[in-house]
Amino acid sequence: MSLRPQEDIGAEIHKVDQFFRVEEGSGEALLNGVRMAIEAGFAIIVPAGINHNIINTGSVALKLYTLYA
Repeated sequence: MSLRPQEDIGAEIHKVDQFFRVEEGSGEALLNGVRMAIEAGFAIIVPAGINHNIINTGSVALKLYTLYA
């Protein structure tokens, strides 16, 4: 997945756990209203039922991948 500067994935809630790994860039993870800065090398686990969003707050593409379990 690649997010342009200021782009986000949109608020989501899933019935399964989700894993994100940030490969390039920087941004924010928003989990149930709590913001956390993220950057290349970070991983985020989003438990099932958590409202979440990933936002590119940087000036270059935020590249990441995700797995669902």
